[in-house]
Amino acid sequence: MELLVDLVIGSVIEWAILMIVIPIAQRLADFSMPGAVEMAWKLAAIVLLKNIVGSGLGSAVGGFGGGLAAIAVFWGGLYKVFDLDIFGAVIILVASWIVNTYVATALMAAFA
Repeated sequence: MELLVDLVIGSVIEWAILMIVIPIAQRLADFSMPGAVEMAWKLAAIVLLKNIVGSGLGSAVGGFGGGLAAIAVFWGGLYKVFDLDIFGAVIILVASWIVNTYVATALMAAFA
């Protein structure tokens, strides 16, 4: 049960960060982006699938194998949905790091 709660909470936080980052990255890297509602459910599907694959394979073959599979699912999903090139991927990665740092800091301050 604890794993399920962690999976859901982590997925919601990751989804919210991506909902902030993807539009910013799209303006900088000029890749295709669906409408807001379509983007929301597609990102939710990518994030949940990535986390489920990472958790499932992580417990079956070890953390490194699960991590590699999760990376492949995540970037493969983003490539398929948003037709990313390498520049778009780098922009998403850097913007995610920045937003994730601010969100993590705010959450730690709120719950400390």
